[in-house]
Amino acid sequence: MKRIIYGILSLVVFIFLIVTNVEITSASWYAGNVFKGSGYGGYADITTPVTPIYLIGKSHVYSWISTIATPDWVQAGWGYEGNTDKPYSYYEYCYNGCKDLSATYHILQKIENINWGQTKRYMIKWQAGSTDMWCISIDYSQLACYSYVIVPPVSEIQALSEVQNSYLNELWSNHDNVSIASSANLTFQTLSQANFFAQSPYAYFMYSPSHYVTYRSSPIRKTLLPILSR
Repeated sequence: MKRIIYGILSLVVFIFLIVTNVEITSASWYAGNVFKGSGYGGYADITTPVTPIYLIGKSHVYSWISTIATPDWVQAGWGYEGNTDKPYSYYEYCYNGCKDLSATYHILQKIENINWGQTKRYMIKWQAGSTDMWCISIDYSQLACYSYVIVPPVSEIQALSEVQNSYLNELWSNHDNVSIASSANLTFQTLSQANFFAQSPYAYFMYSPSHYVTYRSSPIRKTLLPILSR
């Protein structure tokens, strides 16, 4: 009887959240691996979920590689917004106070819709020259370069998944061939550091420091929806 009551209460709460599109909080949750040292660039082959994932309302999920370790960042990866058909590739640049939302300049540029289960190589790298800048490439195609950003080396390069708005959102993403340039000559080497972390209820499964899957440890549909069939 207690099990039945618990199941009914869980289902009621779940249905309420779905119907009302409640966003639990405006916070974000992260999972993945981080390079720590002197960073001049990085890339990763990142795969979208094989099948569509469920998000509460217009929540967002992203998987990316980024210079995030200071108030400013350069980032590239895939994103997905709830109530839309497909994920998309994007890059993002933020300068001068991004973490407190007082940035001088901020852009999230959607490049194209991509398929479920699709892999693309996302790269960020420092490019020295007459004008020093950070450049962003997707599948070896350079899309943008920005000066006035952080001067390398950066202390961290992160290859993470990010879930926004609600911890009920689902997540799955595969990061592979994560590689880092730790010198200005931009010689990329496979990430060997294992500085993994995950914020519950999100987790990671590590094949190696350069290959891992991020996911929600207790998928909503798998834990609550079976109640419907009882």
